Amino acid sequence: MLFVFVSCFFLFFVFFSVKPPAPFNLTLLENGTYKFFWKSGYEAYRYWRVLPLRYQFLYYKDGEHHNVSAKHHVYKEEIEIENKKLDPGTSYSAVVRTGIETHPKYSGTWSDWSSPVKWSTAYRDEPHQVGKIIIGMFLLLGLLIVLILIPAARLKIKEIALVPTPESYFQPLYQKYQGNFQVSVACDDVESLKDSAVSLESLEDCEFTQVPVIINPVTVCFKQDYCTLTETPSGPVPTFSREGELDENTSGD
Repeated sequence: MLFVFVSCFFLFFVFFSVKPPAPFNLTLLENGTYKFFWKSGYEAYRYWRVLPLRYQFLYYKDGEHHNVSAKHHVYKEEIEIENKKLDPGTSYSAVVRTGIETHPKYSGTWSDWSSPVKWSTAYRDEPHQVGKIIIGMFLLLGLLIVLILIPAARLKIKEIALVPTPESYFQPLYQKYQGNFQVSVACDDVESLKDSAVSLESLEDCEFTQVPVIINPVTVCFKQDYCTLTETPSGPVPTFSREGELDENTSGD
């Protein structure tokens, strides 16, 4: 008990004669709102919670240190600032200091300011900016696809252009028949048109004489026969006679 009494007496004496230490470890937690935490410097004392401490928290825009945006007096080591109280797309700084609650029996002075913590607020139209970025990315992707496909299409057209045309093969026929390919082909000319480009339809009107097929033909003249040709009005006609008959005729003569 004596130790506690001495500690409290010492703390009260410090409050009356010496200003409190500056807060430290000022931290910002952003989760829809801006929540700040810090340390007072008295956490090592067992009964520091009963000490009459108060804090002054303020924040301002960067470059406007003398134009304080807001000042808050709190009695605990944290404070929360709503996002709507801050300007969008703006950089801020915040500091805090410790003081002694005013009392008839004792008083104190404010501590030094803590080290500032800095942050920047988001733009209000940030979702629209993200949408624009996404649209731009899709447009860029489409442009890249078009640039890739255009050379492929040109190569395809070039390959098609390299296919030979049959025009040169029909040019002689075109000049010969003066562009009229509907010609009548006589039967006698079929053999001469084998090397020409004649359609099969022009050959349908030709009448072919079927040659009879002779199976196992019998020769007119045998080895033992004598053949002679007799002139007739229709042409030479072969005649034959047996070897014996020829001998008899010869002997009779």
